[in-house]
Amino acid sequence: MPTVSIIVPVYNVAPYVDACLKSIAGQVFRDFEVIVVDDGSTDGSGHICDAWAARDSRFIVVHQQNCGLSAARNVGLDMAKGEYVQFVDSDDRVGPRYTDALVRYARETGCGCVICGHLCERESVRYTTTPSPELVLMSARDCVRSVLEARSEARYRVACGVWVHMFRRSVFDEGGVRFLNFPRFR
Repeated sequence: MPTVSIIVPVYNVAPYVDACLKSIAGQVFRDFEVIVVDDGSTDGSGHICDAWAARDSRFIVVHQQNCGLSAARNVGLDMAKGEYVQFVDSDDRVGPRYTDALVRYARETGCGCVICGHLCERESVRYTTTPSPELVLMSARDCVRSVLEARSEARYRVACGVWVHMFRRSVFDEGGVRFLNFPRFR
């Protein structure tokens, strides 16, 4: 059983998904599975994901009809076998110590949810964020709820991007916690 399940929802991101999966494969921490959920891509993204699964046994690809981001993440959660779960957006790249640092911190603290900073690069805009230097402790369940409900109240102090978090999988499994599926607007 892998220590970490990394869930990557994919939908029409052919220009980005190879770099994303390459960054995940290059992790210093090696005991992980990658669950790639192709959510009905029509641009060849699914073929790129299949190529990764063919060359690296840690990659598992699921193809489904387009159901949306939340549904794709939920499929990944249903398949996850790791003690911990991470989410990576398919147009993002992660640093080589991304998983290693979060697993180490989770084990040292016993926390059910740990959070990291990130660097955003878009065209000519670049910014970084880091977790608050103030240590905020909350139950893992409250952390998951604050992320899923995108609460921004000061008392939570939790970044709402799920991709900056690593969760103990039991947080999702024990309470049946899943992402909400919102109707798509066209």
